[in-house]
Amino acid sequence: MTQSNRNDDIDTPSPTKQSVFVIYHQNIQGLKGKTNEIIFSLISCAPNIICLTEHHLLNNEIDTAWLPNYKLAANYTRNSLKCGGVCIFIRDNIKFSKVDTLHYCKDRDLEIAAIKLKLEKTKVIVFCLYTAPAGNFDYFINRLDDLLHSLYSPKLKFIICGDFNINFSVMSSRKSEIEQLLLIYNLIGTVQFPT
Repeated sequence: MTQSNRNDDIDTPSPTKQSVFVIYHQNIQGLKGKTNEIIFSLISCAPNIICLTEHHLLNNEIDTAWLPNYKLAANYTRNSLKCGGVCIFIRDNIKFSKVDTLHYCKDRDLEIAAIKLKLEKTKVIVFCLYTAPAGNFDYFINRLDDLLHSLYSPKLKFIICGDFNINFSVMSSRKSEIEQLLLIYNLIGTVQFPT
């Protein structure tokens, strides 16, 4: 996508009019050609942050990805394999800093991007992650733990959005391992369906 694809007639409500901070996640399965679809689906909720998994873009393509009223805040694009990738878009008027996650990423096993921001008096890191169904689950769980551990502080809150490729509606060893990891960092899973 390039800025020439933008539609200036579409406007979304200002985040200052919202009483809550909205984060939207979607496994987009390819971002090319879906800008208008995303814009129209988000008009009613006007999220402050948009987390997309499986954007399928290359480095030079993700750098030109554009959504009106948002800027690309962080991303991961695959180095050697096709598809995959994660990205975070944030409202133009929200201050943030990018969190360096590249050291923890590995195509297919753990694809992750993160940003840090302050909401009222609370510092928050928002993560967007993807692991492929054929990915190495041990790598995924261990490196995610390493990353969370390296950033953890009692004064810092984590929000993790993403596609874990786990069926959260049934008990399994992978579900149990994820839940145990989340508990270490005072996190609770809110999804009770397959991702």
